[in-house]
Amino acid sequence: MKHIPGAEVIDALTATAERDGKASLPALTQADLCALGVAGKALLCQDTWDWWLSLGERGREKTAANSLSLLAFRELLMPARGQVPAVPVPELGLILAARSAPEPLAICNLPGQDAGSNPRFFGMTQRGTGLRVLVCELLTDKPTSPGDRAGFGNEITYALVTPWYAATMLSTWARIASACADAEWPTIDIYAHNPGGQLVLDRHELLLDGDLFYARRPAIPQSAQRLDEMMVTQLLTAALTEAVR
Repeated sequence: MKHIPGAEVIDALTATAERDGKASLPALTQADLCALGVAGKALLCQDTWDWWLSLGERGREKTAANSLSLLAFRELLMPARGQVPAVPVPELGLILAARSAPEPLAICNLPGQDAGSNPRFFGMTQRGTGLRVLVCELLTDKPTSPGDRAGFGNEITYALVTPWYAATMLSTWARIASACADAEWPTIDIYAHNPGGQLVLDRHELLLDGDLFYARRPAIPQSAQRLDEMMVTQLLTAALTEAVR
């Protein structure tokens, strides 16, 4: 796999996402996320962290070394040479940067249920252009090793998506999650920093009832709105883009 200079790779991926709604990024494993030191950055993936701790200290050391070797074999990590440390290629670097310092961060949660399999979105902003794309992360139930061996955990898929595409995925998730909702509503939490540098939460609660959603924001004292799925997508697109203005 041949890689062109980093900035050009990022520009090409962003252009593809803006044209098609999304652009593919490399899949990783739970072990990769931990070995690269970003499993606990910005958002702790509890499922991944619990699996990682279960390996024990010696198991983590061995698994991390094997993970980094396989990343190098996949040409996602350029191996260390002399005094030069290992460097991620741009596609992997994009995931690491987004996961380390997202702006905004969007997560899905159905109270009372495990949120590990829900999509998460890590915003990537550019000075003067606001939010153009987000990195979408999804922990799958696909094991990366056969049998019952710990291996490298499960596969984590990634894609670079536009705010509209992310909002579409969030609306779809809310529709599906509503079927499992009991007393609590499915929630979408959007975290971003305000102009004063404080981290603020913009929570959206969405519950499908028939063909329409009930939509409410606890921070705004008003009755729930009745919106169709397109209107919910528009609402969430605006919430994502306005979070970083």
